[in-house]
Amino acid sequence: MSGCVSSSGPAQVNANLPTVQSLKTISDMTEVGFEWTPTPTSNVAGYYLYRSNPNENNGKMKVVADIKDRFASHYVDANLAPETTYSYEMRTYNESKQVSNQGIVVSATTKPLMDSVPFVRALTNLPERVKLIWRPHPDLRTASYVIEKADINKENWRQIAEVKGRLNAEYIDDDVKSGKSYKYRVFVKTTSGTISKPSEIVDSTTKQLPSEVVNAQATQNAPKKIILTWDSVASDDFAYYKIYSASSKFMPYTYPLKPRQIATRIS
Repeated sequence: MSGCVSSSGPAQVNANLPTVQSLKTISDMTEVGFEWTPTPTSNVAGYYLYRSNPNENNGKMKVVADIKDRFASHYVDANLAPETTYSYEMRTYNESKQVSNQGIVVSATTKPLMDSVPFVRALTNLPERVKLIWRPHPDLRTASYVIEKADINKENWRQIAEVKGRLNAEYIDDDVKSGKSYKYRVFVKTTSGTISKPSEIVDSTTKQLPSEVVNAQATQNAPKKIILTWDSVASDDFAYYKIYSASSKFMPYTYPLKPRQIATRIS
């Protein structure tokens, strides 16, 4: 029943066709719904819905839907701009695509986009990740949350995830670098696919890499063993050292020792 037709629309008027004098509307953020009384006239084949607003088609009426059944009484005009006023009229047409005279013209204003989540926070100083948490949106039309990310001093926003389900309230970003700052914002996506206003922007800095080991030394003449020594790393959350070795400088390094084998600081 829905669909756009030629913007030029039908031109020939048949004054004998009934006009639509009652056209009720109900608006949402990006949609306008219509209700009218279907015509009992048998020579009517359907209805054309015309639309105009000052920002399109020079403000002239344009055919935006061909409703191909005279018994139809409802239609939804979708993909509209929020907070925008549109003018509409509906005309009947016959099998020859002749149209009725102009009927009633009505105005409808779409609603503003909904606000995003009421609370969002980014946890900071996590190793190689940023965790976002937010409060679930109270609107039951919420289908998912769209997460966008940008570098801290740039506006290079890009979508990194869509978290499905109104009650889901966290996302962990592991596509980050250590010691780098990022900023995030959250959008709400409704069941009809409408995207909300952005949330407040929150930022986070990932945990720095551990300090490098300095003053590392290896014995040259110990029998059947090599003793390694280095300066202790001064860090409150330091856990263990990982030692890699290679049989020659042309060979790749391997990690032969498990963490529990070197679980204490050596100085």
